[in-house]
Amino acid sequence: MPNNILVTYATLYGSTQEVAESIAATLRRKGFITEVHAAKKVKRLASYDAVVFGAPLYVGHWLKEAHTFLDTLREQLVLRPVAIFSLGPIGKEE
Repeated sequence: MPNNILVTYATLYGSTQEVAESIAATLRRKGFITEVHAAKKVKRLASYDAVVFGAPLYVGHWLKEAHTFLDTLREQLVLRPVAIFSLGPIGKEE
């Protein structure tokens, strides 16, 4: 079972960061060692057993920062469990 978990996120206005921090708090209550960092600041995953990654959807697309994180760290991500969450509208109504 992974013990040291990175919760990372891309965000434009801060909502995805808030969700990432909530996920990390839940994981900590369950006994996991958890760190939260903006995806643009993460350069290596060597010290993490698993990764939770979140990004918002705008007009049906992730932020460039999200794609950059996944592309840059692809080889490291495939070596550990990864969970992904995304925020965004589900319809045209407010």
